[in-house]
Amino acid sequence: MKKLIKVIFCFCAFVYVIKAYPVPVNALSPVDIVAETAVLIDAETGQILFEKEKDKPMSPASVTKILTGLLAVELGDLNDVLVASETVPIFGTRINLQAGEEMTLNDALYALMLPSANDAGNLIAEYISGSQDEFAKLMNKRAREIGAVNSNFANAWGLDQSDHYITAYDMALITREAMNNEVFMEYLSAAQHIIPETNMSAARSMTNLHLMLVPDSWCYNPDVIGGKIGWWPPTNYTMATIAQRDGRTLICVVFNSGSDEKYSDTQRLLDYGFDQFKQIELARGVFQSFSVPLIDSGTEIGESTLSIGDNIPVLVPTGVDVEDLVLEYNVPASIEEDEAFAATVKITIPSSSEWSVPAYSYTLSAEYLYYETEVSDLEDAARLTQNDLTADSYVIDPKAQGERKAGIEIYLFIPALVAIIFTAIAVACHRKRHKKL
Repeated sequence: MKKLIKVIFCFCAFVYVIKAYPVPVNALSPVDIVAETAVLIDAETGQILFEKEKDKPMSPASVTKILTGLLAVELGDLNDVLVASETVPIFGTRINLQAGEEMTLNDALYALMLPSANDAGNLIAEYISGSQDEFAKLMNKRAREIGAVNSNFANAWGLDQSDHYITAYDMALITREAMNNEVFMEYLSAAQHIIPETNMSAARSMTNLHLMLVPDSWCYNPDVIGGKIGWWPPTNYTMATIAQRDGRTLICVVFNSGSDEKYSDTQRLLDYGFDQFKQIELARGVFQSFSVPLIDSGTEIGESTLSIGDNIPVLVPTGVDVEDLVLEYNVPASIEEDEAFAATVKITIPSSSEWSVPAYSYTLSAEYLYYETEVSDLEDAARLTQNDLTADSYVIDPKAQGERKAGIEIYLFIPALVAIIFTAIAVACHRKRHKKL
């Protein structure tokens, strides 16, 4: 076996219902949220706790700049000095950069994230890629890598264009990726900053437009540790927010909300996620394991055991326990050697007439799974290990091991037998010669 055998969720479905019954909980309905689309996810696992048309393409306005800033940190040098070109934007929020003005990437990032300066976005895009068009290609490539597959970017600052759109869920995924970059979080979390004087401007003082981050604002929330706000007439207000409480981190995105309502929507969603959900651990013993044939060119050459490798953390409404969950497994009828697969178990809280938490499922990623793959050849198993594959363990076929051991024993026994025979003949000859003497 030359490659790790993974499992894809297709062919067969095994549904194991532990127990499901209504559990009262303070529900949050999509009608309670003013925003046209919204999503709330757990930052650690990516689990969706609330959604309102999360996959509907929307004009994102300046929350676009989260991806712009992330790329700048990933690909640029914060100490580099950038020079504004003649194409500097003169519309929307800006810090009034002038053509020829010099500014470090570090200060340009603060201008991008706090006052949401479009001219800083243009400055960064041209620095990284040479032009807006080339930078947009880079944005789309990075978005696909993150998993934001239902969105498309056409500019660095969020200008409303027909080919510039993003879903609330994709924005949450991008924000989650940005949050995991410690350097970029310094800009995403900053409340205030002063850009020192440049070759063409006096010092600039700036405050974050996301007022939940600003201590003296009317809607300051100490739980909020990062975020970005956006506005454009066709899109109204958009906002992405990161918050922490009691060791948990949530990401909230709202699109097309009101001036004040973007904050009330976000506060309501964050309180809902923190107050109405608890984390439970699904022990490994709760899950089933499956054995499927290992096939090579139509011939069964072994057996693969598919199982969960560790306890699974899941957020559920308060009052819901393990026995209330539905576990659905998707595994193949067989596995072809040298083909890549993925295995999942979907964890769902069933809906009920007595409570109204939107049904959601949690798909396990490969990081929560290991594959105990039986291999009928010791050398192939060794090659798997040498190739630094991601399987946690390999189980060698005892039959194959026994045959190899038996072969070795026979190989060693034949020379020994020949040696014994020659020794016996030599002894007999010696005795016969001794008698003649």
